[in-house]
Amino acid sequence: MENTAALTGGQIAKSGFDAEEMLSKQEDIKVSLEAYFEKPIKTIMKMDCRPHPKKSDIKIEFEDGTSCSAQVKNTAATAATASSKTVGRGFSIDRRDLDKMCAESPELTETLMAVCLGDKTKERKTVMKNIGEQVLFQNILGIEESTKPDYFIQTMTVRSNPNQIIRVDICPSHVFTGKLVDTLYETAVSKKTCVHLSPNIYLQRKGGTKGEKRPNQIQTKMRITPDVDSVFTNIYLPTINETDQQQQQQQQQQQ
Repeated sequence: MENTAALTGGQIAKSGFDAEEMLSKQEDIKVSLEAYFEKPIKTIMKMDCRPHPKKSDIKIEFEDGTSCSAQVKNTAATAATASSKTVGRGFSIDRRDLDKMCAESPELTETLMAVCLGDKTKERKTVMKNIGEQVLFQNILGIEESTKPDYFIQTMTVRSNPNQIIRVDICPSHVFTGKLVDTLYETAVSKKTCVHLSPNIYLQRKGGTKGEKRPNQIQTKMRITPDVDSVFTNIYLPTINETDQQQQQQQQQQQ
Protein backbone atom coordinates (compact mmCIF):
# COMPACT_ATOMS: atom_id res chain seq x y z
CA MET A 1 0.00 0.00 0.00
CA GLU A 2 1.33 3.43 -0.92
CA ASN A 3 2.32 5.78 1.90
CA THR A 4 -0.12 8.71 1.95
CA ALA A 5 1.43 10.57 4.90
CA ALA A 6 2.24 14.25 4.34
CA LEU A 7 5.71 14.83 2.91
CA THR A 8 8.31 16.64 4.99
CA GLY A 9 9.78 19.93 3.80
CA GLY A 10 12.97 18.12 2.79
CA GLN A 11 11.04 15.52 0.79
CA ILE A 12 9.06 18.22 -1.02
CA ALA A 13 12.27 20.07 -1.86
CA LYS A 14 13.90 16.88 -3.17
CA SER A 15 10.90 16.09 -5.38
CA GLY A 16 11.24 19.57 -6.85
CA PHE A 17 14.95 19.17 -7.54
CA ASP A 18 14.31 15.77 -9.12
CA ALA A 19 11.57 17.22 -11.34
CA GLU A 20 13.94 19.92 -12.62
CA GLU A 21 16.41 17.19 -13.55
CA MET A 22 13.74 15.07 -15.25
CA LEU A 23 12.51 18.02 -17.32
CA SER A 24 15.91 18.11 -18.99
CA LYS A 25 15.94 14.38 -19.71
CA GLN A 26 12.37 13.24 -20.42
CA GLU A 27 12.20 13.35 -24.22
CA ASP A 28 8.39 13.31 -24.47
CA ILE A 29 8.22 16.45 -22.32
CA LYS A 30 10.73 18.18 -24.58
CA VAL A 31 8.45 17.39 -27.52
CA SER A 32 5.49 18.92 -25.64
CA LEU A 33 7.48 22.07 -24.84
CA GLU A 34 8.48 22.40 -28.49
CA ALA A 35 4.82 22.22 -29.48
CA TYR A 36 3.95 24.93 -26.92
CA PHE A 37 6.75 27.28 -28.02
CA GLU A 38 6.33 26.31 -31.69
CA LYS A 39 10.06 25.87 -32.31
CA PRO A 40 12.70 23.19 -31.71
CA ILE A 41 14.61 23.09 -28.44
CA LYS A 42 18.39 22.69 -28.36
CA THR A 43 18.87 22.09 -24.63
CA ILE A 44 17.03 22.22 -21.30
CA MET A 45 19.43 22.90 -18.42
CA LYS A 46 19.14 23.23 -14.67
CA MET A 47 20.23 26.66 -13.45
CA ASP A 48 22.31 27.32 -10.36
CA CYS A 49 20.00 29.17 -7.98
CA ARG A 50 22.87 30.22 -5.73
CA PRO A 51 23.42 32.67 -4.27
CA HIS A 52 19.94 33.24 -2.89
CA PRO A 53 17.56 34.55 -4.11
CA LYS A 54 17.80 33.62 -7.81
CA LYS A 55 14.38 32.35 -8.87
CA SER A 56 14.80 30.52 -12.20
CA ASP A 57 15.27 26.75 -12.01
CA ILE A 58 15.76 25.80 -15.67
CA LYS A 59 16.89 27.47 -18.88
CA ILE A 60 15.50 26.44 -22.26
CA GLU A 61 17.70 27.17 -25.26
CA PHE A 62 16.14 27.01 -28.73
CA GLU A 63 17.72 26.08 -32.02
CA ASP A 64 17.18 29.63 -33.32
CA GLY A 65 19.53 31.04 -30.66
CA THR A 66 16.83 32.42 -28.33
CA SER A 67 16.24 31.22 -24.77
CA CYS A 68 13.89 31.54 -21.80
CA SER A 69 13.95 30.58 -18.13
CA ALA A 70 11.35 29.03 -15.86
CA GLN A 71 10.64 28.39 -12.21
CA VAL A 72 9.47 24.81 -11.59
CA LYS A 73 7.19 23.58 -8.80
CA ASN A 74 6.47 19.89 -8.42
CA THR A 75 3.59 18.09 -6.72
CA ALA A 76 4.45 14.58 -5.51
CA ALA A 77 0.98 13.02 -5.57
CA THR A 78 -0.20 9.64 -4.40
CA ALA A 79 -1.61 7.24 -6.99
CA ALA A 80 -5.09 7.94 -5.60
CA THR A 81 -4.82 11.72 -6.05
CA ALA A 82 -2.77 11.89 -9.26
CA SER A 83 -5.86 12.43 -11.40
CA SER A 84 -6.75 15.66 -9.57
CA LYS A 85 -4.77 18.70 -8.45
CA THR A 86 -5.03 19.38 -4.73
CA VAL A 87 -4.26 22.69 -3.04
CA GLY A 88 -2.74 21.58 0.27
CA ARG A 89 -0.46 23.80 2.31
CA GLY A 90 1.40 25.01 -0.73
CA PHE A 91 4.95 25.40 -2.00
CA SER A 92 7.76 27.16 -0.20
CA ILE A 93 8.94 29.82 -2.65
CA ASP A 94 11.24 31.97 -0.52
CA ARG A 95 12.84 32.36 2.88
CA ARG A 96 14.85 35.27 4.18
CA ASP A 97 15.76 37.18 7.32
CA LEU A 98 13.06 39.43 8.68
CA ASP A 99 14.97 42.64 7.93
CA LYS A 100 15.16 41.64 4.25
CA MET A 101 11.43 40.94 3.88
CA CYS A 102 10.33 44.53 3.30
CA ALA A 103 12.45 47.18 5.01
CA GLU A 104 10.19 49.89 3.58
CA SER A 105 7.27 48.68 5.68
CA PRO A 106 7.75 48.83 9.46
CA GLU A 107 4.10 47.78 9.70
CA LEU A 108 4.81 44.44 8.03
CA THR A 109 8.03 43.94 10.01
CA GLU A 110 6.29 44.46 13.35
CA THR A 111 3.33 42.30 12.32
CA LEU A 112 5.65 39.45 11.34
CA MET A 113 7.48 39.76 14.65
CA ALA A 114 4.20 39.61 16.56
CA VAL A 115 2.42 36.91 14.55
CA CYS A 116 5.13 34.66 13.10
CA LEU A 117 7.90 35.01 15.68
CA GLY A 118 5.67 35.33 18.73
CA ASP A 119 7.20 38.56 20.02
CA LYS A 120 4.68 39.72 22.63
CA THR A 121 6.23 43.19 22.77
CA LYS A 122 5.07 43.83 19.20
CA GLU A 123 1.62 44.47 17.73
CA ARG A 124 -0.28 43.48 14.61
CA LYS A 125 -0.34 46.44 12.27
CA THR A 126 -2.35 47.24 9.16
CA VAL A 127 -0.42 46.05 6.10
CA MET A 128 -1.82 47.48 2.88
CA LYS A 129 -2.19 45.74 -0.49
CA ASN A 130 0.67 47.67 -2.11
CA ILE A 131 3.10 46.16 0.41
CA GLY A 132 1.72 42.70 -0.31
CA GLU A 133 2.31 43.31 -4.02
CA GLN A 134 5.88 44.39 -3.38
CA VAL A 135 6.58 41.26 -1.31
CA LEU A 136 4.89 39.07 -3.93
CA PHE A 137 7.10 40.27 -6.80
CA GLN A 138 10.28 40.25 -4.72
CA ASN A 139 9.79 36.75 -3.34
CA ILE A 140 8.43 35.07 -6.46
CA LEU A 141 10.42 36.73 -9.25
CA GLY A 142 13.50 37.82 -7.30
CA ILE A 143 15.33 41.09 -7.73
CA GLU A 144 17.95 40.13 -10.34
CA GLU A 145 16.63 40.87 -13.82
CA SER A 146 18.88 38.24 -15.42
CA THR A 147 17.42 35.41 -13.31
CA LYS A 148 13.75 36.38 -13.16
CA PRO A 149 11.69 33.50 -14.62
CA ASP A 150 9.96 34.06 -17.94
CA TYR A 151 7.57 31.16 -17.25
CA PHE A 152 6.20 29.15 -14.36
CA ILE A 153 5.94 25.40 -14.78
CA GLN A 154 3.94 23.02 -12.62
CA THR A 155 4.95 19.37 -12.76
CA MET A 156 3.47 16.30 -11.12
CA THR A 157 5.08 13.02 -10.13
CA VAL A 158 3.68 10.01 -8.30
CA ARG A 159 5.39 9.07 -5.05
CA SER A 160 5.57 5.38 -5.93
CA ASN A 161 7.27 6.26 -9.24
CA PRO A 162 9.20 9.50 -8.58
CA ASN A 163 11.46 9.11 -11.62
CA GLN A 164 8.83 10.09 -14.18
CA ILE A 165 6.83 13.28 -14.60
CA ILE A 166 3.20 12.54 -15.43
CA ARG A 167 1.88 16.08 -15.92
CA VAL A 168 3.24 19.48 -17.00
CA ASP A 169 1.42 22.84 -16.96
CA ILE A 170 2.96 26.17 -18.01
CA CYS A 171 2.14 29.88 -17.76
CA PRO A 172 3.99 33.09 -18.73
CA SER A 173 5.26 34.79 -15.58
CA HIS A 174 3.46 38.08 -16.24
CA VAL A 175 0.12 36.26 -16.54
CA PHE A 176 0.75 34.19 -13.41
CA THR A 177 1.89 37.09 -11.21
CA GLY A 178 -0.88 39.28 -12.60
CA LYS A 179 -3.43 36.75 -11.43
CA LEU A 180 -1.78 36.56 -8.00
CA VAL A 181 -1.91 40.35 -7.69
CA ASP A 182 -5.63 40.24 -8.46
CA THR A 183 -6.17 37.93 -5.46
CA LEU A 184 -4.31 40.11 -2.90
CA TYR A 185 -6.32 41.25 0.12
CA GLU A 186 -6.79 44.99 0.59
CA THR A 187 -5.09 44.50 3.96
CA ALA A 188 -3.12 41.46 5.11
CA VAL A 189 -4.92 38.97 7.34
CA SER A 190 -3.21 37.47 10.41
CA LYS A 191 -4.32 33.94 11.34
CA LYS A 192 -2.67 32.01 14.16
CA THR A 193 1.06 32.09 13.29
CA CYS A 194 0.76 33.19 9.64
CA VAL A 195 0.26 36.48 7.83
CA HIS A 196 -1.89 35.97 4.74
CA LEU A 197 -1.42 38.38 1.85
CA SER A 198 -4.07 36.57 -0.20
CA PRO A 199 -5.71 33.13 -0.40
CA ASN A 200 -2.59 32.10 -2.34
CA ILE A 201 0.34 33.77 -0.55
CA TYR A 202 1.15 33.65 3.15
CA LEU A 203 4.15 34.25 5.41
CA GLN A 204 5.24 32.12 8.35
CA ARG A 205 8.25 31.34 10.54
CA LYS A 206 10.60 28.94 8.81
CA GLY A 207 10.95 26.77 11.90
CA GLY A 208 12.87 23.51 11.86
CA THR A 209 14.89 21.31 14.13
CA LYS A 210 16.93 22.49 17.09
CA GLY A 211 20.20 22.46 15.18
CA GLU A 212 18.90 24.01 11.96
CA LYS A 213 20.41 27.31 10.88
CA ARG A 214 18.25 30.42 11.07
CA PRO A 215 14.93 28.85 12.16
CA ASN A 216 13.50 32.34 12.67
CA GLN A 217 13.70 33.32 9.02
CA ILE A 218 10.40 34.23 7.35
CA GLN A 219 9.17 31.75 4.76
CA THR A 220 6.82 32.63 1.91
CA LYS A 221 4.35 29.90 0.94
CA MET A 222 2.29 29.78 -2.25
CA ARG A 223 -0.94 27.83 -2.67
CA ILE A 224 -2.25 27.34 -6.21
CA THR A 225 -6.02 27.70 -5.83
CA PRO A 226 -8.29 26.66 -8.74
CA ASP A 227 -8.76 30.22 -10.00
CA VAL A 228 -4.99 30.74 -10.24
CA ASP A 229 -4.47 27.26 -11.68
CA SER A 230 -6.87 28.17 -14.49
CA VAL A 231 -4.30 30.51 -16.09
CA PHE A 232 -1.94 27.58 -16.71
CA THR A 233 -1.93 25.61 -19.97
CA ASN A 234 -1.63 21.85 -19.73
CA ILE A 235 0.96 20.69 -22.26
CA TYR A 236 1.76 17.17 -21.08
CA LEU A 237 -0.64 14.59 -19.68
CA PRO A 238 -0.10 11.02 -20.91
CA THR A 239 -3.24 9.08 -21.72
CA ILE A 240 -2.20 6.31 -19.36
CA ASN A 241 -0.94 7.44 -15.99
CA GLU A 242 0.20 5.27 -13.12
CA THR A 243 -3.29 4.82 -11.70
CA ASP A 244 -4.53 3.46 -15.01
CA GLN A 245 -1.53 1.13 -15.27
CA GLN A 246 -2.18 -0.25 -11.82
CA GLN A 247 -5.81 -0.90 -12.72
CA GLN A 248 -4.73 -2.71 -15.89
CA GLN A 249 -2.26 -4.87 -13.97
CA GLN A 250 -4.96 -5.79 -11.44
CA GLN A 251 -7.34 -6.76 -14.23
CA GLN A 252 -4.68 -8.92 -15.87
CA GLN A 253 -3.97 -10.69 -12.58
CA GLN A 254 -7.68 -11.43 -12.11
CA GLN A 255 -8.02 -13.00 -15.58
